[in-house]
Amino acid sequence: MYSLPWMIAGNFNEILLREDKYGGQAVNTVRALRFQECLNNYGMIDLGFSGPRYTWSNHRPLTHLIQERIDRVFANADWNVLYPDASVKHLERAHSDHNLVLLSLANVSRMQFT
Repeated sequence: MYSLPWMIAGNFNEILLREDKYGGQAVNTVRALRFQECLNNYGMIDLGFSGPRYTWSNHRPLTHLIQERIDRVFANADWNVLYPDASVKHLERAHSDHNLVLLSLANVSRMQFT
């Protein structure tokens, strides 16, 4: 299965980097390293993003505000070859404590329709 193209997306409830968190307790380095090790074991690559940096917020006043990037999209190299123009966009938060995450597989302006 791991030699096939595959991707995984969702709320991982885990931080990879210190920059992925604002406020609250410090990032647990051991947990972050374990998460990274798991991704590395399966050859998963973070597809990055555009839009707001954080995908979750506790919606508290600034003195107690916590924001985190915990919603992500990962893919292996074979998947990236199939979808080289794939992009991830964090949309603005509406009625949730999470931002929607939009995965686009191709740049529409470069697609040809016949």
